[in-house]
Amino acid sequence: MVLKDKPSQFEQFCRELHQVLAHLYDYAYILNHPFCHWWGEKEEPGITRSQRVRQAILEAIELLNPGPRHSPRAPEARSYQILLQRFVEGKTPLQVSKELGITERQLYRNQKEAIEALGAVLWEEYITPQGRDIPQEQPHDQLLNEAERVQTASDQPVDLAEILLDVAHLLSASKAPPGLSLHLKPPSHPIVINTSRSLLRQALWQLIEGIVSFPAFQEITIDAQRDDSAAYIQTVISSPESHRLAAHLSEHVTVASQILAPLHGSASLQEEEGQISIRLQLLIQQSTILVVEDNQETINLFERYLADQSCRLIGTTNPKEALRLAEEVRPSVILLDLMMPQEDGWELLQQLKANPETTSIPIVVCSVLPQETLANLLGASGYLRKPFTRAELVEALARWL
Repeated sequence: MVLKDKPSQFEQFCRELHQVLAHLYDYAYILNHPFCHWWGEKEEPGITRSQRVRQAILEAIELLNPGPRHSPRAPEARSYQILLQRFVEGKTPLQVSKELGITERQLYRNQKEAIEALGAVLWEEYITPQGRDIPQEQPHDQLLNEAERVQTASDQPVDLAEILLDVAHLLSASKAPPGLSLHLKPPSHPIVINTSRSLLRQALWQLIEGIVSFPAFQEITIDAQRDDSAAYIQTVISSPESHRLAAHLSEHVTVASQILAPLHGSASLQEEEGQISIRLQLLIQQSTILVVEDNQETINLFERYLADQSCRLIGTTNPKEALRLAEEVRPSVILLDLMMPQEDGWELLQQLKANPETTSIPIVVCSVLPQETLANLLGASGYLRKPFTRAELVEALARWL
């Protein structure tokens, strides 16, 4: 059995499987996750490695299905139902525990068993038959797992000009050599991206820690830029010993890149005579959708429906927060719920249209009531009647995505 043959590797495999299950519809996340390494480098025509991994997981879940002879609440069906409802359908632990007639505490115990059962199927079907060395746990795995945990909980609008000021404070607080010349070049226009401020700062601190621990440098220039696909923080260091400095910083750049991986970012280093350039890159989705909805579960539904679309979704249950986000993020489209307890959706629609900063943003009104004509009169660009299917949502957004 798996647990007797490779206990430590299998436990690592199941830990990484759990992380991927929580992002089952995010191909970019899967592709950048260490879990993909278990599948080796072999590629299949017409399918990416992340697609292959997700497909294998879904097929393995179905192999645990005991069939229609067992009701969903039967103990024999519990592992399958937990995996299906929690990770494929995206239901909350409370919803699943009610569906299965068990407590949440019991759900978490059974979920661990279900993931191990799923891991055993995947291990026997896809990993051990390959006849290759099982990847050993790398020293940076714990760092990656922690970065993913922080990123999941802290996505927010971040102004890169403020990040540059953070860099200056970090340098002034560190043991920088006396006489260091620091030049900050804030962007001419605000660059606000949705990312993890904490992870970005940690990545920058890795670089600064490496820089100030090397005595032979004279000048640092830091600026921020953005194009249609990415935002960048560029650090240029002048040093008479650029070759030694590049070697000294290589490990720090690697760690910074690992920290940025959950943000679909990276760090890279280039060396020229007397100069080192380090670039932090954060990819920017082409389209951003702002969802204003008083029900967090509905926001989660939007996320699942749009997981395979080329867009980034930001959700808020606070109408006042929605006004601020609309100004700062400038989303491609706003999905607006009409019936909210804190503020009437019609009032928020009119405020968005009256504000010069947000008036041009398309707004799709979502409601259980048949009020499409009124929505159009008040400036809405589209109308989506609840409840809606995934196909209806994608069709309603197709004009702006």
